[in-house]
Amino acid sequence: MKLFAWGVNHKSASVDLREKMAFHSSELSDALTQLNEKGFEESMILSTCNRTEIYATTKQEKSLSDIRDFMIHSRNLQSIEVDHVSKEYENIEAAEHLFRVVSSLDSMVIGEPEIVSQVKSAYQVAKDDGRIGKLLNSLVQRSFNVAKRIRTETELSSKPTSVGAVGANLALQIFGTQDTHNILIMGAGEMAEVSLKNLMGQVDRVDVKVCNRSIERAEALAESYGAEACGLDDLERVWCWADIVICSLGTQQEQLIHKAFMKKVVRKRSDRPLFIIDLGVPRNVDPKIRDFEDIFLYDMDDLQRSADMNMKHREGLVESCEPLIQEGLDEFELWWRSLDNQVVISEIMKRNEAIIQEELLKSQKKLGEMDPKQKDELEYLLRRVVKKAMHPQIHSLRNKAHQSQHKMSWRDFFFGG
Repeated sequence: MKLFAWGVNHKSASVDLREKMAFHSSELSDALTQLNEKGFEESMILSTCNRTEIYATTKQEKSLSDIRDFMIHSRNLQSIEVDHVSKEYENIEAAEHLFRVVSSLDSMVIGEPEIVSQVKSAYQVAKDDGRIGKLLNSLVQRSFNVAKRIRTETELSSKPTSVGAVGANLALQIFGTQDTHNILIMGAGEMAEVSLKNLMGQVDRVDVKVCNRSIERAEALAESYGAEACGLDDLERVWCWADIVICSLGTQQEQLIHKAFMKKVVRKRSDRPLFIIDLGVPRNVDPKIRDFEDIFLYDMDDLQRSADMNMKHREGLVESCEPLIQEGLDEFELWWRSLDNQVVISEIMKRNEAIIQEELLKSQKKLGEMDPKQKDELEYLLRRVVKKAMHPQIHSLRNKAHQSQHKMSWRDFFFGG
């Protein structure tokens, strides 16, 4: 059985080419069927914004070029477009590549968790279509185990690398995670929601208000979090109430939150600290309000610098993940080697059963009529003798670690080693 991985990713191919090679979810079933018709018994297609990769197995005389030709034909591409950017892996190297992909060592943002769910989705589609067999199933499940170990046993995911998550973590450094947090969302955009999700995932209790020009959009986001919606005419009240403010209002006008407004708010807050995450471009908040005591303001540049530092930290930790990748690969390779022996073991078992049935028939003819209990005792005795006689051979064939360490001698095979 051969294992292949072929595809492109953000490191090798432009976004234009990745768009051409991407598979919509509605296309996956048909594509998997075509791969099966071309001689690939098992297959899985991973298609995200950053990569399109095909993982496939075959017992036939197939090669990576067959997968390449399928991709060129199915995506209406020219060979010159893909030949210099495609990545090709075979057998254990293909397994290693998937381990790195699922562990997010090959991602644009190292350590990002989304890739695990994307691989799970690709696996489930292939499984539902009957394209996942013993080899791919073991490979994918082991890749999930390796990824989990890397998340829990290393610090690869310990520092956030998105500006929204960085802002949330900075806020919690000031306020902690134990008490109730009053969170004000200014705007109803995606980045503000990312920050909110990060905050809500790390604190015990939150009280949320959503403030937006369009009260309808504010209500839509507020409903998702059991929050209160309000308009911009209520700014002073909600700013006095908040502990953390996440600003993400799209505006080309002058900054909405200026120093004169903040002066009134600070006077009413009675020295309570206020953490402001300004995700607006242009900025929603006048940077001069940093002059006030107990006001902590971070804009996109501040957050991006922190995110970049965290990314460098993650890149430095990649080496610490290598032993876990290698350990997973070693275990998978030993299991894979044992598959060939399973065929031999199955044939031995069939032959043994045939011998048992043949000897039972001979014994019944020689011994004459036996009652059911005697027949059961005779069959039990024959099975026990055959099982004991064949135990060293079966054990040797199943002992993957034994075979990987040294060449098996005939004595080991017949008598155990």
